[in-house]
Amino acid sequence: MKNICIFTNTLFSGGAEKQAVLLAKALNPKYQVWLVVYYGEQVEQKFLDIIEENNIVVVYLRGTHLMKISSFYRFLKREKILVIFSYLLTTNFIGGIVGKIAGVKYFYPGIRNAELPKKKEKIQKFIQNSLSTKTIYNNYRGFEELEKNGFNKQKGIVIPNCFINNIKPIVRSKNDVVRILSLGRFRTKGLVYCFKCNKAV
Repeated sequence: MKNICIFTNTLFSGGAEKQAVLLAKALNPKYQVWLVVYYGEQVEQKFLDIIEENNIVVVYLRGTHLMKISSFYRFLKREKILVIFSYLLTTNFIGGIVGKIAGVKYFYPGIRNAELPKKKEKIQKFIQNSLSTKTIYNNYRGFEELEKNGFNKQKGIVIPNCFINNIKPIVRSKNDVVRILSLGRFRTKGLVYCFKCNKAV
């Protein structure tokens, strides 16, 4: 049985938290999975419902940063964790350092941005190049741009973002015109893009 730790900052609404819970749900039937929450007091009911429905084991870290890190180290050793998945800078850094000290064999941190502030970029580069087995990106642009800045290409892999399937179809009133709206994070180097004017303003 492979013992897997999925390490997330919180269980508040967010892309990283959603991916952490869905990964735990997907792996739980086949492997021994623990979902470890660094800020254990920050939880949201919709994620707790998924956790309860799928019998996912959760570890909530509490106390000072030192207490949390110490508890996390003891947990990794006690449960003989083989693999750590993490998503954001805090858990990437702690998961990489503490996992290495605890003897965790495989470490898969995540990068969820196409651009990073310089300080974060330096830390993420150290994590990817020196600590990770593979770094998982959720977008190709980030993977390609950070490679140009010295991130080890051989230690990166892209798995596009995920979503929760709607179990019940949404029934709408009949309409001859189909309107489709796709949303993302719009950035134009500090400017706001006006779609009505079709230009940056």
